[in-house]
Amino acid sequence: MNYYLIVNAAICVLSMVGFVYGLCTSLKKKKPLYYIMIVASVGTTAFTRLLEVLYMWITNEYFNGFHIGILGAFATFLFIFTANYGAMDTIGDDGSARLKKYRLIALAAPAVAAGSFVPVAMSDAGLSTKISFGVICLVMMASSYFNLKHLILPDVDYGIIKCIRGYNLLMLVYSLLFSAEQIALVYDQDILLYVLGSMLAVVSALIVPVLKKGAAKWTV
Repeated sequence: MNYYLIVNAAICVLSMVGFVYGLCTSLKKKKPLYYIMIVASVGTTAFTRLLEVLYMWITNEYFNGFHIGILGAFATFLFIFTANYGAMDTIGDDGSARLKKYRLIALAAPAVAAGSFVPVAMSDAGLSTKISFGVICLVMMASSYFNLKHLILPDVDYGIIKCIRGYNLLMLVYSLLFSAEQIALVYDQDILLYVLGSMLAVVSALIVPVLKKGAAKWTV
């Protein structure tokens, strides 16, 4: 059996578990919109991987190029970006000059995300594959900027920024692994795909619990 199929199934299952866990904790006790949006991003990851698993199971081929699951991957990073930009950034960044250096340092994350597109663009992959990853890469650039920014920003009242640094670090790792996975996919690097996919499965399992633990401290 294709090990990459098993790896994708693991990512799907662990993301779905995280999504359901996040929903249950949200229903049990009202959670901030920020938390709910990140839970939604984990749900879209599960949706994307489910479609890829089904395709590989039926065709015994990797799911490469444009497909409906790409919308799920796009939505994953869009939820992350929207949560950070709309619900969190104005709390941590007052727009003052004293925080300018943190804004500049945070530009390193989208630069790395943009750089990850270069190997894909130079590969022999089809145009649909390049366009699909290119679009995802754009929203990943935006989301990773805020993940890095909120990882290094000085804290504010009630530890709102500090409490979710673990989550932001995880999301930076997730973005990096996702980008590397796409590169390995277009260059048919099976062993690298297995390793990266396994690491993505672990990170996917940690996102919601780590965020929940941090967000819980906001009300302490």
